Amino acid sequence: MIILDENGKKIEKINASEVKELTFVNFYGKNKIYVNNGKALMELIFNGKKIKWYYKISTNAFDGSTILSDYMVDENGKEYSLWLFLKGYKRVLLEVTKSKPELITEIENTVLTFDNVILILKKYEAE
Repeated sequence: MIILDENGKKIEKINASEVKELTFVNFYGKNKIYVNNGKALMELIFNGKKIKWYYKISTNAFDGSTILSDYMVDENGKEYSLWLFLKGYKRVLLEVTKSKPELITEIENTVLTFDNVILILKKYEAE
């Protein structure tokens, strides 16, 4: 990470591994939270008591391409990959919310946009 002054001049360089958490408001007015997993910073998309949803950006060591991946972690620490070709969002949501069967129909009949996934996770978190 490079810290710039108001004029865009480099003030300081900080290794991402030294940052525990980074919080800011982006250009669209949305709060963004990045947390350190011990190796790199990743975006914390949803921070519930039962489920956390992370978005990770990394670099392919072989060709330098960017790898985008996201995953959920349940309250027991089990990770659920959301890679489209591995399981897909609907399948993972059905698995992580299985203790609330009333969400099955909604998950199966909803177009799972980013915002819709968050709405379903909020319903799952509600007591």
